[in-house]
Amino acid sequence: MPVPTASKNVYGGIFQYLVQINGDPAQVRQAQAKLSQLTPETAAVYAALNILPEGELKGWLMANPVQFWTKVYELFFGKKWTSGDYVLGERLSDQVYCNPDIGRGQVSNQMVDLAHVIFNQLFGVRIGTTDDLDALDNGVAAYKARASSAGISDDAIERAVFLKQRYYPINTYNRVCWDLRYFEVFPLVGRIPDHQIGKWYTGTVIGGAYAVDGVIPVSATDILDQYIGADFDPTTGTVTTEDGTVITPGSPSGTDAGSMLDKIISFVKTEPLKAAVIAAGALYAYFELEEND
Repeated sequence: MPVPTASKNVYGGIFQYLVQINGDPAQVRQAQAKLSQLTPETAAVYAALNILPEGELKGWLMANPVQFWTKVYELFFGKKWTSGDYVLGERLSDQVYCNPDIGRGQVSNQMVDLAHVIFNQLFGVRIGTTDDLDALDNGVAAYKARASSAGISDDAIERAVFLKQRYYPINTYNRVCWDLRYFEVFPLVGRIPDHQIGKWYTGTVIGGAYAVDGVIPVSATDILDQYIGADFDPTTGTVTTEDGTVITPGSPSGTDAGSMLDKIISFVKTEPLKAAVIAAGALYAYFELEEND
């Protein structure tokens, strides 16, 4: 099996190949050249686009459960799922959120919603049920034999199989919490699929950027405006654009370095188990309130 295309820019993370730059062809080429540079300015631009750098997937997911889950919940409100979907929700809790003490009978509809979106974004192929996820362990042909593979490119399937077999095999279930950095080392190579066959995902992606039909559209001028006429401070690493906007690499757009989000991330890193419990409790409380409204 060929090794997938590796990351070319640590600042672009898992979605770096899905940034679709729109605009005048000359400006598009200029913006592409700028984003390919390994500079602090480029880090700041990706931060402004809400595209996570390598190494931030796990931290962001753990630190932003309610905000992200709420948006996912709005996409699928009211749907009910099969047993295979609920097992997929259990996999999400066990392997991604490192909470192995939950059984499939405890998986809520909302957790299934989230599992569909997150696994699709991580693996880059349509993961409708646990059988789709497990099929990746058995190779490209096994996954392509499933209905969920319809419309997914061979490159995307090969990447997903490579990652599943090498880093996230079945024998890790309920035993090893997944290290998500390999998804970033080998970024997505095709559009993000929607749960519905024949469609591509439109909605918020991990990190906060917004995808339309499976890609992240960005204006070339929005990128260039942050380079041209911008002032870079080599001491602080911040970039000040012509309109006075200050962009700090590594900080979410519109969030100061000393914000509550940073404090949450710090807490997750030092107390991961407590953070997981608090996150689960917050989500449960939110949906209880929603259902009682």
